[in-house]
Amino acid sequence: MTGGDDSLKRSQPHSHPAASTSSQSPPPHQGASRYAIRLFGPKDDHSICKLYTEKAKKTPRVRELVGAIADLGCTIDIDTMVECRQCNIAATGGFIANHQGLKEGEYRPRIVVCEDNLLGSHYVAQTLAHELVHAYDQCRAKVNWQSCYHYACTEIRASTLSGECDFIEEFDRGNFGMRAQHQECVRRRAELSMQVAESCKDRAKEIIEKVFKRCYQDTAPYDKIP
Repeated sequence: MTGGDDSLKRSQPHSHPAASTSSQSPPPHQGASRYAIRLFGPKDDHSICKLYTEKAKKTPRVRELVGAIADLGCTIDIDTMVECRQCNIAATGGFIANHQGLKEGEYRPRIVVCEDNLLGSHYVAQTLAHELVHAYDQCRAKVNWQSCYHYACTEIRASTLSGECDFIEEFDRGNFGMRAQHQECVRRRAELSMQVAESCKDRAKEIIEKVFKRCYQDTAPYDKIP
């Protein structure tokens, strides 16, 4: 989701779909790590989310994207822009392009990590990367979040560049053996993200196909898909 105020609804933040489209359950190795944290570390979702988020901020892809946004001339503070909170929707995170109290043209996006849908630190890192691609696009292209075509394009790019469609991720979901599996994953997950947009969801598949080639090939800030 994307949008303008602080609630996780369509006209507000952009939503990153849960790591599994059929279930909220992570692969066994991820689930085991979460239960170990509950046993030996923080017990509540908010504290676990903050722990995962701090770890995710240090991952190479997240750091690269933060640096790329700075290179465009947009200033962000990754420590203050990320918030853990209850989302009450089937999403792992969201991007808020413009929240209340900002002046027109002011760039201060926010990222929400859904503490009620935690799948593991690995997925939180993917969520941050996904949402930072939206932050990059907001800085570079001044995305019109009311345009279903802009929305589809940034969703395609976020699913392409975040690592969520890497081979091992699809293998864990039971999706493998297809030709062009990465592209099929990107299409599927972009369409899932657009389902929270009331004005776009019924045309999501059609719009994604119209913009797919151009947006999939736009790998900025990378020279190629990382």
